[in-house]
Amino acid sequence: MKNISLIHRSSGPLSDALKRIKGDYYRSTSWVLSQETAKSLIGGLVFLHEKQNERSYFGGEILDVIPSMDPSLEGRFDIIFKALPECKDVRCLGGWGREKAIW
Repeated sequence: MKNISLIHRSSGPLSDALKRIKGDYYRSTSWVLSQETAKSLIGGLVFLHEKQNERSYFGGEILDVIPSMDPSLEGRFDIIFKALPECKDVRCLGGWGREKAIW
């Protein structure tokens, strides 16, 4: 299993890409991932960051990674996770691509 850090703005036009499912369960939507990478994330941790050089402001344990529910977003995946306090204030330990780092 792998971990992933994502640039995920808490405000602005893309802030609605993080949706609360119920209680401590969330969905982060529309990430470009290969099928293989998506599967490798299950059981790992997700960390949400405002910027690459900032610590995470939110995150949790990845429970599932599923194809996006929006048919116009083929090839994109939604990350389902349970929020964990220990996933806040964490520096990314991987090398950043444009908006994500997998480690």
